[in-house]
Amino acid sequence: MYPYMAADPWRDNRRFVRIACAIWVCGAAIGGAVSVASASRALDRYRNGEPVGSGLGLAKGSGWLSLLGLSSIGGLVMIIIATFRLAKSHQALGRPSTRWGPGWAIAGRLIPVASLVIPALQLNELWKGSDPTAGRNDQTWRTKPGSAAARAVLAINVIAAVIAIVVIARVFRVFLDAFNHLGQSGVVNQKLAQASHDTVPWRVGGLVMTVIGAALASWLIIKIADRQQHLHETQPMSAYLAPQPSHWQSTFPAGWYADPSGRYPLRWWDGTQFTGHVSANGATAYDPPDEAGPD
Repeated sequence: MYPYMAADPWRDNRRFVRIACAIWVCGAAIGGAVSVASASRALDRYRNGEPVGSGLGLAKGSGWLSLLGLSSIGGLVMIIIATFRLAKSHQALGRPSTRWGPGWAIAGRLIPVASLVIPALQLNELWKGSDPTAGRNDQTWRTKPGSAAARAVLAINVIAAVIAIVVIARVFRVFLDAFNHLGQSGVVNQKLAQASHDTVPWRVGGLVMTVIGAALASWLIIKIADRQQHLHETQPMSAYLAPQPSHWQSTFPAGWYADPSGRYPLRWWDGTQFTGHVSANGATAYDPPDEAGPD
């Protein structure tokens, strides 16, 4: 039995994550560019005597909104799938005590506020799990060095969020002011156009931070995929299949092996015998071993 992913074959994720990251970075760049362009467009519409509308400066039915939506959603979906597959490979390498499993690749990107923190924490955990010195089924993988890039991604996400909050707060304040002048279309258009124009520097800053964050996270994801594949190729799963009980000897190194009892995916072998320490899907527990030891 293979550790953790017994029924799933190993996936080489390197090509897929590169494609996903390229789409994600392009989506971030397009989304930010549309936001900046919309502010300039709002001011142009006002100068030409056209209604500013919502303050986005985008004409009704414009393809820009469709482009913004498709690029943002497409990039998000691709990066979720890429992270999910890396988390699965992390499990297949035999990593007990995993905090951010495959499910967090989805939930971590969709939960408000938490999406600023969880993706970076998960990438940091995947980085530790792909450390070249952490052998397959190595229980000490969590003590490996973390990633400075993951910490930088976390900081950038927070900064980008603060910028977004500033932009939203400024526009919302102008909306409230414009609401008091509903009978004066000229005043309303002027205020909305000015609000969009005044937030251009903030939007540019948000665009820069978003693209840098996406690019840095993409580099990290690509490196994790490369490191995981290297571990898989240098330490094939076949070397960690549990031998038949008659073949167990004290020469087998201590580590997590497929549980001969079949009750759990992994059971700890201390070098001379199986112990009661077991692991399933990243969670550890204690289950008394069978009375019969290795021959």
